[in-house]
Amino acid sequence: IFKEKFSMSLTEYINRKKIDNAIKLAEDPRLSVENIAERAGFSSKSSLYRVFLKVTGTSFSDFRKQK
Repeated sequence: IFKEKFSMSLTEYINRKKIDNAIKLAEDPRLSVENIAERAGFSSKSSLYRVFLKVTGTSFSDFRKQK
């Protein structure tokens, strides 16, 4: 039912919300990647990197360099 309504799985939806949060947090240059990952709900910075690339199509490092 969830997938029919939102055109994505619950896991995909949750990951997108986490990435949205990480993007907002990344605007603060004082925050470390580890801190952003933790605050956004990821278990590690590796998880943040992997999911960020999958959801956005760009690496988290490249995204932060553009800011």
